Amino acid sequence: MTLFDNQNARSRVALANGIIALMTKSKFKEITIPGTHELVFELPVTGVNNMRVRVYTSINRIGNSVEVRTMGTDAIRVITMYKADRDGKERPLAKANHKVYRTGEIESITDRVVTRMRECYAVGLTNPCVCRKCGAPTFKSKGKKKKINGKMTVVKTSNTICAELCWLG
Repeated sequence: MTLFDNQNARSRVALANGIIALMTKSKFKEITIPGTHELVFELPVTGVNNMRVRVYTSINRIGNSVEVRTMGTDAIRVITMYKADRDGKERPLAKANHKVYRTGEIESITDRVVTRMRECYAVGLTNPCVCRKCGAPTFKSKGKKKKINGKMTVVKTSNTICAELCWLG
């Protein structure tokens, strides 16, 4: 087992290569998102239209090489995405319960990525929350917080929103 060392460039390259190997083995395909500099991978959810799992890897391409970013700049994120038929926009339906922090052994980091990918794939398969009006998946909007008397306080709670925005007509 190899302990990941954020300060060591070889270790950052080894983790990046381990994550890429995992994505390839799991049949995830690399995608390009304008304005995103890290490598991003996706896998469609079998049998569910417009649903896929997306992994933001925190891997940067440096010339012909790859390397994960240094600590504190980003974590690996896994998200269930939905592309609406109505407007073609992508909306995040669910995020994995936890970000994947790059600490510990390289193998345990990639194992945690697999766990998060499975969590998000299961959400895509089961789609537990659907719009009562049109049957499309739903997601939670972001609530708003504001500092009041030095404490972060919720000033607007999140709402459940139809991913197809069917209420717009």
